[in-house]
Amino acid sequence: MGATDWSTCDSGRSFAAIDFETATSERSSACAVGVVVFNQGSPVARQRLLIRRPGNRFDPFNVVLHGIGPADTRDSPPFPEVWEQVAGMLDGHLVVAHNTAFDMSVLRRSAEHYDYGPEPFPFACTYRLARSAMPEARSWGLKALAAEFGIPLTHHDPLSDAQAAGGLWLALPERFNTTHPELLARHEFRLATPTIEHAPPPCHTTMRKPLHNATARNPDEHLRPSGLLRRRCRAAALTLADVDVDGVVPHGVR
Repeated sequence: MGATDWSTCDSGRSFAAIDFETATSERSSACAVGVVVFNQGSPVARQRLLIRRPGNRFDPFNVVLHGIGPADTRDSPPFPEVWEQVAGMLDGHLVVAHNTAFDMSVLRRSAEHYDYGPEPFPFACTYRLARSAMPEARSWGLKALAAEFGIPLTHHDPLSDAQAAGGLWLALPERFNTTHPELLARHEFRLATPTIEHAPPPCHTTMRKPLHNATARNPDEHLRPSGLLRRRCRAAALTLADVDVDGVVPHGVR
């Protein structure tokens, strides 16, 4: 499916949603990916896949966030093998993620490490769309928006995050009594396609007008935890790490 053909198919209700988790703050350290395929608004296929990153090294902070550690990925396949499975699910679909600035850069940098070139696909960012469509929202983070729309979520579980992003993609046009093509056109967004040779754009949009709340911090900024934070117990670390930065948990630590 081409980057402009999706809108003729169920008005954007047939698509795939993805979410990556990383072992460290490095974008090339993908350790898990969740994929959910939706057909006419209903999930029809799900996969949660673990990835063995080069060296299988994890930062304790990331382990606290998502609960995945080196023992879990020791025997998992490397990124190119995992992505082949993912690509089979994505084939022909628009791909949705919450904060594609993170997920598309994880894809690009993980692939570049292996000199591997995934097939391109059109993608859309629910974070950017929600931020533009709901400028009054307290937060545009996945956790806050899932609560706002009544979408079940186990945050930082890649499969749950992917399904929640898909649920949000479906819920946004319903909230405004419109369709996906109309909602994207209303906010002057267009779909984008990731490339491996060059850094992908931060989301599916070409912004022809400034974002609302433009003085807020960039959600793609890295949070570099101190030694004190690394020594926190799991509950305390999760509380600290789950604070929204402009509505998004800092993806650089995932």
